[in-house]
Amino acid sequence: MQCDSTDVPGHRYAHTYQDPGSPSNLGSEELRENTMRGLFKLFTILLLIGSGFASAALIEVDKANYIVTKVYGDRNAVGVDLVQNGAEKTRTEVRIQKDTKCYWVGHNKDKPLSVSAFMRNMRKGTRIRVTGGRDWDGKINAYEVWAQ
Repeated sequence: MQCDSTDVPGHRYAHTYQDPGSPSNLGSEELRENTMRGLFKLFTILLLIGSGFASAALIEVDKANYIVTKVYGDRNAVGVDLVQNGAEKTRTEVRIQKDTKCYWVGHNKDKPLSVSAFMRNMRKGTRIRVTGGRDWDGKINAYEVWAQ
């Protein structure tokens, strides 16, 4: 029975075995491909982690003109439809928050109002111009509202 010296644990040649998939045995193309795969995985993980912190508005609404179709005084919101649609039905909702800047357009000058005073004056058929951000649920969080 013969014994191969590389099969004996502790023999001086026993440590020379390398895995065929280790980086030192790969060609330059394979090494580049493995590196790119690793970078892609890292980028994907960072992207997924970073997207979890996105809480900003999906779409900015800039000076869009609406007609009020319904007033929700209990939650400071109004149901609206675009002026072009003729206010047939409520298509989206505009939320008026505590820090929303509200203005009522008068005969000679624009009058700033508090949110509560603005909501008290709001009626079906009122035309409003909204600047804000559309949220994940499709509703608009207003930063500034002008009514007439």
